[in-house]
Amino acid sequence: MARNIAVDTVAMGMTLLMFFAVSIGEAQEPLPIDLQKDMSAEQEKSHRTVDCDRGRSINTSLRRLPPLVFDVKIKVRGTCEENIVITRDGVALEGDPTATLVGGIRVVGADRVTITNLTVTDNTEFEGAIEAVEGASIRVINVDIENPSSRGLRVRDSVAEIQDLSIANASTVGFLARGARLTLEGEIDVTDSTESNIVLTDGTSVFSKEGNITSSGGEIGMIIQGSSSFEGVFGSYTATANTFAGLLVATQGVLVYGFDLDLSGNSNFGLWVDEASSVSPFANLQELSTTTLNNNGLAGAFVQRGSTLELAGNTTVSGNPFGVFVEESGLKTVGADISGNVSDLTLSFAARATFEAGTTIGTMTCDTTAVTRGVLACP
Repeated sequence: MARNIAVDTVAMGMTLLMFFAVSIGEAQEPLPIDLQKDMSAEQEKSHRTVDCDRGRSINTSLRRLPPLVFDVKIKVRGTCEENIVITRDGVALEGDPTATLVGGIRVVGADRVTITNLTVTDNTEFEGAIEAVEGASIRVINVDIENPSSRGLRVRDSVAEIQDLSIANASTVGFLARGARLTLEGEIDVTDSTESNIVLTDGTSVFSKEGNITSSGGEIGMIIQGSSSFEGVFGSYTATANTFAGLLVATQGVLVYGFDLDLSGNSNFGLWVDEASSVSPFANLQELSTTTLNNNGLAGAFVQRGSTLELAGNTTVSGNPFGVFVEESGLKTVGADISGNVSDLTLSFAARATFEAGTTIGTMTCDTTAVTRGVLACP
């Protein structure tokens, strides 16, 4: 009896092995033809063209997408008049080759949203002509934003990669980022906003490897405030013809740069550094970049309330009533040329200055609380 039980057990084991082998073999067979066709059809549904000049709608196209389609490319033609809300991941809106949207785009909590080759104009519905909110992640490439009734681009608590963007004639702020992470590359041009052109606030962080950023015709070219930071490696930031300042860094804001910085021809200040903020070049790039603070209406640079400014090689400050004015803050110069102003350098109210080799100061005015060290001293 024991021998028969053993034989039966072996036979059962062989049967189970054969069953699993057949099952595995079946799992490796190609999908049925009908299922392959269904999957192909779903893929075709995820790529479509919307021609607004023929009465088509981007919103309608998005609503009709099957729920199981994960990456959607919509090529847009003509002029569309609608306000688009995107809440699903993996949506790409692409002008074919270019298109115009009269309205706005709002991305709410969606990942991997791309907006390319579009002109977005005359938005009156959303807080930004293009906006990413509630943890969204977007890419904006080769986009023009014109005449928004509020902000041009708004990024709140979200992530954005931006390349080749222009914003013109915003009724409030051209580009507003709150609690955001941004990458800026290519040509970024923000002009003629009623208020400031670019505002980075509430802990926003920005990285730019080679972006060329220009800002003109606003109240302030760019504000970095509220513990926000901007790290610009190469490229440039140019701010001119702004009514108050080319650049304001305030409330523990930080600018670290290796790019060319040109804050010239603004109505009052080229650079204002305030409230425990700092502006300084990368130590290893300071000989490669240029800093120009010329011909501003009041001062090339004004530094106050516990802030720090470092001006390194290839820096010129000229043609201003006040070249650099430092109050209750720190200044460090390494090879800077501050001359040709009505008053070149003013140190007051416990200001501190360190002058290293190569520094040129035309005239220096100090009150009795100022402290200096290095190759130059208060007269």
